[in-house]
Amino acid sequence: VAGMSYSFSPTSTGFTMSVSGYSDTLQELLTTVLETVTGGTSGGVPVPGLTEARLKILVETYRTGLYNADLGTPSADLSTYYAKLLTRTLTYTRTELRSAAAQPLTVTQLQSFVRDVLFASSRVECMAFGNLSPE
Repeated sequence: VAGMSYSFSPTSTGFTMSVSGYSDTLQELLTTVLETVTGGTSGGVPVPGLTEARLKILVETYRTGLYNADLGTPSADLSTYYAKLLTRTLTYTRTELRSAAAQPLTVTQLQSFVRDVLFASSRVECMAFGNLSPE
């Protein structure tokens, strides 16, 4: 629908989902996006259209990024890396991430993780503003 959109942004403690628009069907968009991402009642797919081949490419791109992280600008990257290790409550080292990324991953495993781990303990915080009705 024209004038409506949604987006996901990573944060240090999870992610932020934003929906926006001028339509009275914005609640339908929010419901559809949440059901698609969480798998809804049917178990869904975490990313619509994600195939084993596409997942393999995404995982390989992630692995390459982890290995190339050590080849960047040493002083800037290292200071950021160690600052994150010191200031965040849940942080993984590059070695831990590389080890995890080396394990095989299927779409089914990813789907189970999203449904059973990522969203099982999630909570929703909302901020709504604009022309709203009590319903």
